[in-house]
Amino acid sequence: MDKDQLAETIGANLIRYRKAAQMTQRDLAAQLQISTAFLCRLERGEKAPSVLTLLLAAQALHVSTDALLYGGGQFPYISNILAMLQGQSETSVKRIERVVRVLLQEYP
Repeated sequence: MDKDQLAETIGANLIRYRKAAQMTQRDLAAQLQISTAFLCRLERGEKAPSVLTLLLAAQALHVSTDALLYGGGQFPYISNILAMLQGQSETSVKRIERVVRVLLQEYP
């Protein structure tokens, strides 16, 4: 993957996860401390974000940085789950694990 392809992939993923989070471009741009115009350029794949902007975007969208860097496949979903679990108490993580086990038994 070259730099242009990476920028396009990140842009497409920013759009997908921003819409899934029901955020406007203005909302996300404010959290990333960038202009809406620059976010538009990122989403169109015209520019690649800095490492800091990529990290802030992942935090704002509650996904992993891997989910923004890569397209498709199972790995980004697993990374997103791990990102959501970060900072949760041990008790909460244990409860979530039980729920996941039940879901996997019910929907193999």
